[in-house]
Amino acid sequence: MANPPSEERDGAPLTARLQGAIAKHLNDDHLEEMLICAKANADVDWAEEVKVLGVDALGVDLEVKGGDRLQSLRLTFPESAKGVLGLRRTLEKTIAESRDKIKASTEFQE
Repeated sequence: MANPPSEERDGAPLTARLQGAIAKHLNDDHLEEMLICAKANADVDWAEEVKVLGVDALGVDLEVKGGDRLQSLRLTFPESAKGVLGLRRTLEKTIAESRDKIKASTEFQE
């Protein structure tokens, strides 16, 4: 059985318009997950808030804030996401791995 065409597997191409809509969606509905990703993948344990500045096939640009500290950072994906569905799978995997890192770190400290 042949593989489905890339667009069926990976969804619509990641246009600038779609990237902006995805960033807005993450800011509106997934800030807790983005904060977990930031804390798990960067040295920002002090962060209390996060804002998604942008999303592309290679990663997510974030701004984290805590107390009087403010820092921009980039979460780089292990491989380029191909299309909207590919980006969704990559983000879901990144979030799951970040939760596991935080959980393991918390268990280690206990």
